[in-house]
Amino acid sequence: METAIKYPLSEKEQEIINEARQEEVNASSWYNYLNFCFGNYGAESSEDWAYQEYKDERRHFKKLSDYLKVRGYEPEMPAIEEPKIDFTDMKSGFIAALDLEIGLAEKYDEWLD
Repeated sequence: METAIKYPLSEKEQEIINEARQEEVNASSWYNYLNFCFGNYGAESSEDWAYQEYKDERRHFKKLSDYLKVRGYEPEMPAIEEPKIDFTDMKSGFIAALDLEIGLAEKYDEWLD
């Protein structure tokens, strides 16, 4: 980790980064739960895919946290929301994953405007 630099962020910038961190940690939890759903369904390769997505979302969360740390901020661990998935079959799991990713992309678009 780099040494903290003095680069103050505006309150709005801090708010956006913390909101993004919240979304990423929730997405990570959501994919971890989907991983278990696929595993219970006996779909090993889909289970592996969901686990990889879980790790990717955790990495996004960590990068955002590290961004704050190198600027001298001490990020707090956000509360993790309980994943809500109406998992009835494989298709419903993948549709839910697509909806999650579309929702995240839309939020990033808003934040970057």
